[in-house]
Amino acid sequence: MSDKIEFEHHHELVAFEVRLQHILLQFGPVAVGMSQIEIILPDGSVELIESVWHRSGNLNALWPLIGKRMERWIMDDDSFRLIFEDGTVLRRKYELANSLVEVWGPDRDNFTPYPQALVEPSPEAREMMEALKRKFGL
Repeated sequence: MSDKIEFEHHHELVAFEVRLQHILLQFGPVAVGMSQIEIILPDGSVELIESVWHRSGNLNALWPLIGKRMERWIMDDDSFRLIFEDGTVLRRKYELANSLVEVWGPDRDNFTPYPQALVEPSPEAREMMEALKRKFGL
């Protein structure tokens, strides 16, 4: 795997929507789809949303986050974390599975899947590899 990927993003959580497979969190121009969420509060207490599909977990823990600003999001070999300015963290631990977290935005064409983004080369790296293949006739 690669190093961590981190993005600053200072928009408020304006809405969340419960979908069949995940919860979609809307932060201005960025939307984040997550499942099996740990909500780590500033006092250290933890709330779990274990499975949207099986309706297990406390969705009430998300309501107080409406209107709070996200500071940044980080993905690495351990987990994907949304960090709010008040210290609240939404975390999805890493597991070997397909698209545990999906981030759309801030630009309309941006899409970042976790954990795949850590192991797949960036478009720039992919283009560089293709150019080298063409140059050497591979």
